[in-house]
Amino acid sequence: MSKQFLHAPPLRQRIARLTLWFGIAAAVVTAAEFWFFPWLRVWLSVKGEAELLFRLRVVFGGLALGVFAAAAYVFRTGRQVLHAGRWPLPGAFVLRDTPVVTGRSVQWRGWAMIVWAALAAVLAVFAALMPELIRPH
Repeated sequence: MSKQFLHAPPLRQRIARLTLWFGIAAAVVTAAEFWFFPWLRVWLSVKGEAELLFRLRVVFGGLALGVFAAAAYVFRTGRQVLHAGRWPLPGAFVLRDTPVVTGRSVQWRGWAMIVWAALAAVLAVFAALMPELIRPH
């Protein structure tokens, strides 16, 4: 029985996709560094405790949404891995010809993704509740 492979797209397409990914990542990091973080620092510098607590709720709520979105994506991927019973998933983008793995190790990988997603969802809830936990009573 011959080993099954997921074949990589042509070199030109791989370079184009990697360039796009790195360009998007560089744009996000640049926007965060030069616009978002300075704005956030100014926005959080208020004197009133009640206003600061409200703004911290907004910030930590946004953080919780981001973590929850990542958890949902990993949960979905884990379910797809369990359903397909193989890694990499059918139709996945790979940089080089990659052998397809099946069997128990793939089941472990799928369940590990689902467990990680559940833990990240708990972390998202904790992040959303953080302003209430740090508030002096």
